Amino acid sequence: MVIATIRRRRLTSTTGTAIALLWILGIAGTSSDVRAEGGYSPSEATRRMVVPEGFHVEVVASEPMIRQPITASYDERGRLWVIEYLQYPVPAGLKPVTVDQYLRTKYDRVPEPPPKGPRGADRIKILEDTDGDGKFDKAKVFVEGLNLATGLTLGYGGVFVGQAPYLLFYPDRDQDDRPDSDPEVLLSGFGIEDAHATVNSMQWGPDGWLYGAQGSTVTARIRGTEFQQGVWRYHPRTKAFELFAEGGGNTWGLDFDRGGNAFGSSNGHYIAFHMIQGANYLKGFAKHGPLHNPNTFGYFEALRYNGQKPGGHVTPGGIIYKADAYPTEYQGAFIGGNLLSNTVYWHKLAQEGSTFSAALGGTLLDAKDPWFRPIDLLVGPDGAVNVVDWYDKRASHLDPRDTWDKTNGRIYKIVYGQGQKVAPFDLSKRSSEELVALRTSRNDWYTNEARRILAERRDPNVIPGLKAFLNEDHDETLALRDLWALHASGGFVESTALGLLGHELAGVRRWTVRLLGDDRVMSPSLHASLMEMARSDADPLVRSQLASSCQRWDAKDALPILGRLLKHDEDLTDTHIPLMIWWGIEHQLREHRDEVVALLSKDEALNARMTGNILLERVARVLTSRGSTQDLDAAAKLLASATRPEQTKALIDGFDKGFEGRKPKVIPATLETALANLWNRSDANVPLVRLGLRLGSTSALTNAIDRISDSKVPEADRVALVEVLGQLARPESLPPLLALVSQDGATGLRLAAVNALGGYREPEIASSLLKAYPSLPSPLKDRVLSTLASRPAWVSLMLDAMSQGKVVSSDLRTAQVQQILQFQDPGLSKRLESLWGRLPRSGAPEKIRRIAEIRGILPEGDKGLPARGQAVFKENCAVCHRLFEDGERIGPDLTGVERGNLDFLLTSIIDPSAEIRKEYQAQAIALVDGRVINGLVLEETANSLTIIDGNRQKTVIPRDQIEEQRASEVSLMPEGQLDKLRDDQVRDLFRYIQGGPIAPASAPK
Repeated sequence: MVIATIRRRRLTSTTGTAIALLWILGIAGTSSDVRAEGGYSPSEATRRMVVPEGFHVEVVASEPMIRQPITASYDERGRLWVIEYLQYPVPAGLKPVTVDQYLRTKYDRVPEPPPKGPRGADRIKILEDTDGDGKFDKAKVFVEGLNLATGLTLGYGGVFVGQAPYLLFYPDRDQDDRPDSDPEVLLSGFGIEDAHATVNSMQWGPDGWLYGAQGSTVTARIRGTEFQQGVWRYHPRTKAFELFAEGGGNTWGLDFDRGGNAFGSSNGHYIAFHMIQGANYLKGFAKHGPLHNPNTFGYFEALRYNGQKPGGHVTPGGIIYKADAYPTEYQGAFIGGNLLSNTVYWHKLAQEGSTFSAALGGTLLDAKDPWFRPIDLLVGPDGAVNVVDWYDKRASHLDPRDTWDKTNGRIYKIVYGQGQKVAPFDLSKRSSEELVALRTSRNDWYTNEARRILAERRDPNVIPGLKAFLNEDHDETLALRDLWALHASGGFVESTALGLLGHELAGVRRWTVRLLGDDRVMSPSLHASLMEMARSDADPLVRSQLASSCQRWDAKDALPILGRLLKHDEDLTDTHIPLMIWWGIEHQLREHRDEVVALLSKDEALNARMTGNILLERVARVLTSRGSTQDLDAAAKLLASATRPEQTKALIDGFDKGFEGRKPKVIPATLETALANLWNRSDANVPLVRLGLRLGSTSALTNAIDRISDSKVPEADRVALVEVLGQLARPESLPPLLALVSQDGATGLRLAAVNALGGYREPEIASSLLKAYPSLPSPLKDRVLSTLASRPAWVSLMLDAMSQGKVVSSDLRTAQVQQILQFQDPGLSKRLESLWGRLPRSGAPEKIRRIAEIRGILPEGDKGLPARGQAVFKENCAVCHRLFEDGERIGPDLTGVERGNLDFLLTSIIDPSAEIRKEYQAQAIALVDGRVINGLVLEETANSLTIIDGNRQKTVIPRDQIEEQRASEVSLMPEGQLDKLRDDQVRDLFRYIQGGPIAPASAPK
């Protein structure tokens, strides 16, 4: 009945309706033609900008020539093509049907491609510098009527345009700067739910593929591939499409370094991700769900950053500087804009094993202008960095009303010294030999543009010369340019590749492997060379690429290579390689289970440290989670092959996780026998007993109950067993769990017991907990109240106890009150209000008053000391939040949020439910047993969800026990956080949060 009530009320929730109405009314009631007050003229904005010594900023285009520029690309003549994103934020001709809590909008239909589809306001302009002064003085419209166009690149006799849901190609083979015809639809299915996150950052990769990105809050479904965040690619000749890498946050910006490594810009408290072919990356999991492959069992983080990253958390349009117009220290630097701090920073990159780290190089441009919004960066023929400036007071889109200023937009050029003057040119008119000669250019723009034209021509006459250069060049940058141009021109064949696998330069070897994998080419001679490379190559980037390419080759070729790679003990501590090997194994495990098990069962592979540390647990987890008889037989074979205790433990850990949230209907005799021989031993370890519990072993249940009741057993082992007993809720476990709560002992164990009792339905549990309540220490009391708040019947008993004075009403925290309100039971809510007081709601007058009170406190006294505030933060905030590399990551990392915005901080702390960062929005999960549990989703598998609540208590929920799941309208952050602090502590806390990191020496003693 409770579940049904929740479902009915959710379907009629006024919150979703209000958001939708706000969206629709905001669109209808705002004129996009009215210039908002504020901002500076282009010349004034430039005068305010601060750049390093020797640099200056020039305006190369501005309003009215361009408005709302979102991306730009230079053509072979040095002209700049720009998308004006004037239709933003809502597509023309579509009607919003629903808007969810993440502002993802579902529309009434999928628009047809132009010109049949709705005509929007976006357009592509061509800017030209006709007098050679370095500033664009002529603009023409190439195409207009586009509808949320966000991606652009040039080539193959036309223009590639990303306009979700389509990748379009406008031909212009007569080069009259007008489309020859309606566009060709190359791809369909990019997400259109959010205009801030769709297809973007399109450019040519070194391998001749067209690369692009897709950000967050939209879902692409292209040729059977579904993804939200990620980097994709499309081949103009073969028409192939691939998801290159999944994840990476809200990716907006993509570039390649001189080694051909891809870097995706993103938002978050980092600058970029090193995007590797076939890899999986961090996502906003609470907001976007898990990675689409449920068996990744890990993901890559962004580049490790040495020191404190400056600015806010939005770093779009980042590039790798690969030209010669700036001083030496900028070579190879990552340069990215920052929307929130109105700056452009540059960062030093350094190789670390098979990936890279970053550190602050400095500030390249500080606009001193809150309207400066650097959305895209690019380098042109003169080697200077161009900054595409959206220019607007607004950076946030949490308010969906269309109040952006659409009258302006700028493109700046950051120039060093006098800059480089470029005479008029047209690379398309040059011969193929002249294009090859650009291989030595110190500005990669020329090299890349020449290679793009060579790829279109496929001129066989350049192949002999490129092969000769490749054999002669000892500089890796030149050699890679030779290789990429050779490949683009059709000269990368098996005989050539065979010789290059032994090349002296690691980059050439790595890219030879990459291109072989892309072409899915393999022969006996190539395989023999690759096997030797897997055994002996000293370069970690080469080994990483080998593991990556093993996802593309047949199992008979890939598995022996992976078998060699896993023997490199030096890679155990590498940031990327162990998971790359796992993902290669996992890819083959999908269709070639027996071959994978045969490989790992052999002593040579089985005894490798990589196998024991990385692979065995994951393979066992996949096999048991799939759970077919054949899979479980294969799992039994692996277990029988294990000869070392650590191997057995890894497999058992994997079985335990694979069976989490479910029990197989049938366990093959092979696996049952192998396991029984283990868990019937008196010295069976805890993971083995946990597994026995999940599989219904009577002896394992007896063993577990004995252990949790034995004070001599380590607390961590007892907690681990209590956790599973709670998930299974076997009646035999109830008495010992209740006994643990009342017994004196370790608080962690007693807390785990209370949490485990939440999985039972027995009515006497609430009575027992309330009976024990008065004598419990404070942490246990709080946990008991949270457990009682999870079931309506238990809430009723708790309110009875409160009315009788057995539970002090002030013990009930706001978070628990909000948990009870999730039941939407008028009777319970009325009783609760009569006993506890006015129920919390966002925007209430008392919260507004409290915000005003704190605002008045802050200027008083000594106005606070950051060093003292650090201690206040650690005691009260660090349990959930991270600031300056200190604290936990349960809630938002505060380092990159708008800490300088006092209004934002006050509202976030005092009225946390007023505006919840959507990736940190809790879920209200209604279970079939009547409970409603609130928490953030930490992990999702095919069989279960793991959530964490405001007390950092984790709960594993089997999927088949979930009746309904919906986003909670209430923040997990407790209210009243400042109420327990003295005024001076409040001031100290705000000074610390709004300041910078504190040196250790200045911390209070």
